[in-house]
Amino acid sequence: MRSGRFQEAIAHYSAQIHDAKRQADDLQQLHPHLGLLYCNRALAHLKLKQFFPAMLDAKLAVEKDPKLLKAHHRLAQAQLGLERFKAALQSAQAGQCLLNMKADRTTDFTILMDQIAMAGALKADYAGFDGRILQVRSAGEDAWLGKPAPEDPTLDGPSTHSASPLQIENSHPDCKNTQLFSKTAASQALTTGSQRTSYRSIKEAVEAAHDGDHIILQPGIHNGMGETINIAKRILIRGCGSLGETTIDQRANCPTFRITRSAVIMNLMIDMTGFREAVLVTGTHKVGPVIRNCTIRCQLKKNREECIVGMSSSSITLNNCCLQSSGGPAVDMIGTSVLRMSYGSVQDCVGGIWLWEQSSCALDRVHLHVGSSYAILIDKSCKVQMKGCCINGSLHMDDEAWQSVQQKNADSNTFMAAKATVYWPFEEGPFVYEANMLTA
Repeated sequence: MRSGRFQEAIAHYSAQIHDAKRQADDLQQLHPHLGLLYCNRALAHLKLKQFFPAMLDAKLAVEKDPKLLKAHHRLAQAQLGLERFKAALQSAQAGQCLLNMKADRTTDFTILMDQIAMAGALKADYAGFDGRILQVRSAGEDAWLGKPAPEDPTLDGPSTHSASPLQIENSHPDCKNTQLFSKTAASQALTTGSQRTSYRSIKEAVEAAHDGDHIILQPGIHNGMGETINIAKRILIRGCGSLGETTIDQRANCPTFRITRSAVIMNLMIDMTGFREAVLVTGTHKVGPVIRNCTIRCQLKKNREECIVGMSSSSITLNNCCLQSSGGPAVDMIGTSVLRMSYGSVQDCVGGIWLWEQSSCALDRVHLHVGSSYAILIDKSCKVQMKGCCINGSLHMDDEAWQSVQQKNADSNTFMAAKATVYWPFEEGPFVYEANMLTA
């Protein structure tokens, strides 16, 4: 298996399974290693991306040996490959329950559940967020004064009754996406009568949330409270109403969101006024948040900051998002971080997508219309892929990167000359950029 000869491995395990079944028939009892053999053959199928036979083998492995952790893990992986997100999550949860009862910690289901939730969210399937439904009330006019939503003893007290999904849907005409309200969440919301589910600020709701919870921001203005909202849980944060109807107003010299765990943020307008980026994502390659249907706007161009910063080995997926008015680049990617942006735009920012060190990005049908600096800037060892993009601005990359852009999907991309002289914004930090060929 380690040599990469997966077809041979499948044939080998098939022969062993045949022998084990024959021995079991002779002894009229289950062969002790039959479940493990099915589990190993499932892995070989997974390596070849043969998800359906992998799922069948993993199911047999679980049936033959219900306590085999790897069988549950591979079953969830196969179901994820088939985009059966709900079934995949249930398999991973079953494995996690089994893991909690054992001392073995060699199999990690938490990361797998994060992957299932993020993959599902990109397909508008929110099976990964079947936990509680938490509401955040709008601060209204008090948002401009740096205050949370007004107090309401009937909602903030310890004996608050949970709102049902039906009540939440009826609270606003645009909060009726029933895909976001699972039967599990509905049951929990109706039966946990003593559990608080209404909060005065986003930060308060995030701190109270658990993995799989769904936080709904009611229409209106929500205050960032001058503090960073740290997201280290698998949660979904969604604004009600049409885009722009639910706004986060952050006035502070700190990010609005600092994300260190895979999560989903969608249907929000984020207004950032301060001397920091609006969204900071950092962590290992296991950190991969999804941001959908959002507008992120930086209000002070003189701050020379970004809308989004990705650091370390994290990845960021932006889908149908608009980044506006930053005084620096719209997105800064550092380290080995990865940006995936589709069906989005960058408008009225000084710069566009800037890649440093060994970071990379994949742009699909993205429109970059930037100001007086580079639309795309690529440091040494960085990689960029573009498909169906319109780039209005200057590019800064070396010959190898430029040739790669020209060779791949060249006919689908449109490049337009910059309308102003390119200048290099003042940058403080540990990065030293060595100038390469300028292609305008």
